[in-house]
Amino acid sequence: RGSSRSVDKSFKVRTGTKKDKKQLEENSKINLLIADSDEATIKLAKRLLEKQGYRVDSVSNGDDCLQSVQKKKYSVLLLSENLSRKDAPSIVRWIRKKEKSDGYRSKAQLLILVQRILSVDYHVYNDAEVDGFLPKPLEGSRLIPAIEKSVLEYQESMVMASKIEENPIPIKSEDIVATKSIPVKVMKPKPPRPEIALSIERPENSGCSDLMKTPAKKLKAKTKALDPAPTLQKEKVKKEDPISFDCVFNYDENTSFPYAILSNNSKSPFTGSPQEHHPPWCNMIVCHDVFDNLERLKVFVLPMVTRYPGMKILLWNYPGQAFTTFTDDAILNNKFHAECLSRLLKHVKGNGRENFNLDEPFFLLGHGSGAAIATYYSAVQRLTTLKGLVLVNGLSHVDSHYASVFHDCRNVFECSPESRPDLPIYFYARFLFSPGYLSKTSSSLALNIYTAVHNPITLRGRKRLCQGVLNHVDTRPLLKDIASPIISVHGENATLVRAFHASEYIKGRTSCPTIAQALKGGNRTAVVLMKGGHELFQERKERVALLLEQIVTGYHDKNRLPPENSTENSIVALAAVTQIVSEQTNREEFRQKGKEFEDKFFDQVIDEGREERLRSSWNVYQEQITNRQEATNQMQSQYREKEFKNENPTKLARDRADFDRNEYPEVKEYMAWRIRRHKKRLAAFDRSARIIQCALRVFMAKTMISRLKKQMAATRIQSYIRGILGRNVFKDKKKEMWAAMLVQRAIRGHKGRNISYNKRMERKAQISVARIMRGLISRRRFCAILKKREFGATKFQSTWR
Repeated sequence: RGSSRSVDKSFKVRTGTKKDKKQLEENSKINLLIADSDEATIKLAKRLLEKQGYRVDSVSNGDDCLQSVQKKKYSVLLLSENLSRKDAPSIVRWIRKKEKSDGYRSKAQLLILVQRILSVDYHVYNDAEVDGFLPKPLEGSRLIPAIEKSVLEYQESMVMASKIEENPIPIKSEDIVATKSIPVKVMKPKPPRPEIALSIERPENSGCSDLMKTPAKKLKAKTKALDPAPTLQKEKVKKEDPISFDCVFNYDENTSFPYAILSNNSKSPFTGSPQEHHPPWCNMIVCHDVFDNLERLKVFVLPMVTRYPGMKILLWNYPGQAFTTFTDDAILNNKFHAECLSRLLKHVKGNGRENFNLDEPFFLLGHGSGAAIATYYSAVQRLTTLKGLVLVNGLSHVDSHYASVFHDCRNVFECSPESRPDLPIYFYARFLFSPGYLSKTSSSLALNIYTAVHNPITLRGRKRLCQGVLNHVDTRPLLKDIASPIISVHGENATLVRAFHASEYIKGRTSCPTIAQALKGGNRTAVVLMKGGHELFQERKERVALLLEQIVTGYHDKNRLPPENSTENSIVALAAVTQIVSEQTNREEFRQKGKEFEDKFFDQVIDEGREERLRSSWNVYQEQITNRQEATNQMQSQYREKEFKNENPTKLARDRADFDRNEYPEVKEYMAWRIRRHKKRLAAFDRSARIIQCALRVFMAKTMISRLKKQMAATRIQSYIRGILGRNVFKDKKKEMWAAMLVQRAIRGHKGRNISYNKRMERKAQISVARIMRGLISRRRFCAILKKREFGATKFQSTWR
């Protein structure tokens, strides 16, 4: 795994072709510098890179690194974070400053070598413009691709700089709105080059602080200007990009929070005709999770806004989150945030671009703790234009598990220093993702994706939000007061807001098996279960986005569109999402135990057929919307022609001075040809897909047969091997039994001999003791008799004398 031996062998094989020899010659022109205090790391990196043909220099401290950069220009620099004499951030800043002062056309690629990639303090390198990080110990599988990518980016920047110097980008002077804060250099356009118009839109004075309108899709002017391919000069697109109206709302003197209204600038084809038409799609208000911000959800919902003109989506950061101000006395729970949302909607009420009209139908989207805010707001306000609530891993009440998580979060946040804002993210992220998602992607990659959008929430805001979440008002008694349908989307493996919260939205309400039945209105609830954890917007991004788009565009609500006369254009009813998810869940659980290869293959074919039917129904619905838009556009054009004939010429000249009816005469014809071309391409793609599917099924069948043959052969071999192994085991067991019996017999004999010997010795000792005692008693008796006889003799003698 990344060893130098395996890497060297692979490169020896690769360097034999002509293509690799040419690559080695090109690499010999690239200068690399390695700065590290570890000699082993330098030797390994030099050996791997020199085999690729690069010219590599090495230094062991920061001062030598600065001297080498002054003497020679390098394309890529590998700098260790633990350099002596000079640290890596100061070296990088010095190099960037030198490049600016010397007027280099392209910057060198700077890679930092770190010990632990997860514990890197990225804030130190914010101003240093570092291009990447590599973990130690170095591995060939990571080092070589990183160097190749850095060299390629350096060469592309060199080519881009040379092209810009040769052909500067022309900009029309009449297409520029000059401002004092944005200086723009005006150049005369050249005829053969495509023209690029740069426009800066300023909002009207609406009384909001820090107000701005910015296009949500950035204009890539440089890359388009450098494209030598021919472009259609006559084609001009009237449809504008979605506009994000960003503003800050002052709730009171000490409380303010930002909000954004996403709206498509294209005029909706369902308005402006003699007979008023309402679009089938609705607006939406988003209440995100406790530590999220509106920029992250803006990236998620932006593609949906681009597809549907006239749609508006309101996003906002509630107090405590990034770019907000709040007091220390306020309780940042769902009740307070619902009041903030109510005041905000009253402020933005209207029909302009910067307004959000509550008289039009809209949905409320709530995620995690934001679901408690959306539920409380709906129960208190009781708006008739609220078409429904879409709750993703919605929190109905603060249960013991949720409270323990945020108690731990609050304790960790209080111990975290202000200089390490990454520590709260690391701790909170452990409750966001499911084990299945982390088994497919690494934890570091999942965390990088989650933090890709900048979220400058303060540590004080995190603490106050934790305290506010713990003081949430229980929304379960309020669910019966919500007269709008609820669609509860919940992750089966969610560890923050557990799946039993989905059942709370059914109690006291009418439970529906499908979304279509729930969206008929009234006190209805449909529950959708998905494989995933708490952060379904990342784990199941496509499914959640498709589900939201279908709900908002009226795919499940057929009463919103008038019925068509032809049966071909009728909307195909969608199967129940809850049933689909439950069927898929049951199938996946069944496959995990006791399923063979062919069973999985047949189940996959069946799933493809069902998904194909559902996809076709969604495509039919989208085609109906586009056909209805075209018909409405034709009706509008006829109405405008009649109005043009009946109006006063002087009034027309005054009101429509900037409108030219013949400005785009060929757009309609070109778009019709484009639609026909797309239909032909889709038909060709369909045929190719069917051929590929047939070939894939044949291949899978052949693979299944070969797998069965291999399985039969493996079974037979296993039976033979089991017989041989069984006989060997029997022999070994028999020898072990014989040895055990022999050892037991020897032990029994030895033990018996010891017992017999001990008994004999005891008897011998008893006999000797008894003999000694008898002799002692006899001596005592003999001495007593002698004393008596001597006494008697003495008496006789005395008497006799």
